[in-house]
Amino acid sequence: MVWAATQLILKLKPTTIGIVHDNPDLTDEEKTRFDACVVLNKEIKPKGEIGFKKIEGGKFAVFRHKGNYDNFYTIYDYIYNVCLFDKGWELADKPALEWYIKSPPFTKPENYITDFCIPIK
Repeated sequence: MVWAATQLILKLKPTTIGIVHDNPDLTDEEKTRFDACVVLNKEIKPKGEIGFKKIEGGKFAVFRHKGNYDNFYTIYDYIYNVCLFDKGWELADKPALEWYIKSPPFTKPENYITDFCIPIK
């Protein structure tokens, strides 16, 4: 965020997304991959740890959560082990997304809104 702000490429209230590549039940913590992203209105050139990627579209099951980030593991557990099976949805081979609709620093933790976007076939 600091880098994007200093490069003058952020909107006043930036849209932030997390790309979740690994399941913490299957991947060791030190090998878990997560991309913290800021939606930009123009392409940038990668530099150091800062990269650029376009998020692939497709079909997603979307689950909305209101509240702090403390119980994301429990939410994912419920989505993957209950909801997907109940609906009979098959996972697509893409990472899940966390779309932070209302997030810090503009919102109090109890009012955070996060959409969990799970890729399905």
